[in-house]
Amino acid sequence: MKWLSLLFGLICLFVCSNAQAQMDVKTDPRIAPLLRQAANGQPDLVIFGRSALSNMYVDMAVLDKTRKTLYWFTCYGTAYDSTHLLESEFNLVASNTVDPFTFYTGLWRKNEDYLEDAIAEYRRIGSRR
Repeated sequence: MKWLSLLFGLICLFVCSNAQAQMDVKTDPRIAPLLRQAANGQPDLVIFGRSALSNMYVDMAVLDKTRKTLYWFTCYGTAYDSTHLLESEFNLVASNTVDPFTFYTGLWRKNEDYLEDAIAEYRRIGSRR
């Protein structure tokens, strides 16, 4: 029994030492192609990550300079949102004046304001119809 516990402990130690907390964005085939291209250095794509460790990122974003579009990705490499940027917004993100995640927070709050305005408008005229 003692040997079995020791063997199990060694196996766990071996597995844990070779484990990664996140997928490798440069090589994992499950990663979105745009994110993989950015991680592999395609010149018109700029990758951003909140916590960078070598070639792995958490809360990733990619700025496509050609299309002036910003994409956001989960830690599993799946795109969850994107937006086409105005020239002024593009310049702020491209120059690192505004972080893509801070920009996303502002974008989300602006959309939330639109929703609140729509609710107020519905309350004002919607019940009369």
